[in-house]
Amino acid sequence: MDELRKLAQDYSTLAMQIDAKNKSVYNDREQRKILELQIIDLMKTPEFSSVRNFQHGGFVFKVDPPGTWRDSWHLSRKDLEQDLVNYWNSTDYRSARECFEYVCTHQNLRARDTDWRLSWTHPTGNR
Repeated sequence: MDELRKLAQDYSTLAMQIDAKNKSVYNDREQRKILELQIIDLMKTPEFSSVRNFQHGGFVFKVDPPGTWRDSWHLSRKDLEQDLVNYWNSTDYRSARECFEYVCTHQNLRARDTDWRLSWTHPTGNR
């Protein structure tokens, strides 16, 4: 029984440490998001309207305006069904490859983001 108590104590101590670290990382990510939004707001001004890339402290920053980038996409069942119906009704020639390309093309259009994006890289290759 003592061994079980010891293991349970070690587990709960570690779980609390992980929870505290996760909370700290969450707070840091929130702060980073605020800074990203501040950088984007500044990049929208006339002074920086033509700047899309800049470097600082070994980091390379890239700012993408709305409509110039695609977010990752997830195809919903509803969108898939609608794309299949549209493809089926748009052609007499039906191939699996063309259907796949049709669905991907339309999903890429839906995934074109309407927000600004800030991305960055570091010389080590880490993001």
